[in-house]
Amino acid sequence: MHILDNFFSNSPKIDNIQPRKLQLPADKSFHIYGARGVGKTALIVDYADKYVKGEYLYIDCQDPTFILNDIDAQDLNEYIEEESIQTLILDHYFEGFLDSLPNVAQLIILSREQLPLSLESYSLYPLDFEEFLNFHSNFSLTNSFDLYTKLGSLPQVAISQSATISAREHFFERFDAQEGKVLLIL
Repeated sequence: MHILDNFFSNSPKIDNIQPRKLQLPADKSFHIYGARGVGKTALIVDYADKYVKGEYLYIDCQDPTFILNDIDAQDLNEYIEEESIQTLILDHYFEGFLDSLPNVAQLIILSREQLPLSLESYSLYPLDFEEFLNFHSNFSLTNSFDLYTKLGSLPQVAISQSATISAREHFFERFDAQEGKVLLIL
């Protein structure tokens, strides 16, 4: 399947990943949920770095290709078996994306809200001040606290140190999934 081949060969890359306090289990299926922009994707991309490239499949469930093309759980299971994929990562997952969860050794699901899944769940919150300090080790404590209170506690904002990025993140926080799809099409 062309869509799955594309995801399989183009794993996400994120520069400047900072460690977070949340410790994820090794070789176990789990579910991470949290608000938009708290760093779920960056956390899981860093987590997936320990795997060999062909061992896992990362699928962004909000990718624009899924607006016009649906993915079927049976096709996904066949692809997983064909490519000998051990770990499946479903980012931006929402109920109804798949009619059933695929059969894979390790399943990792990332979503905005806690879903009724039979997986161990972890909540990821915005940066606390200690984590924020890890992003700004070259600033004084007073300057870092000023930045923390002015810019907020989202990781992307902390990395950029830009009020423009902060405003953009808050702007996009206002849209639900359906509105986001309409804006994406436009």
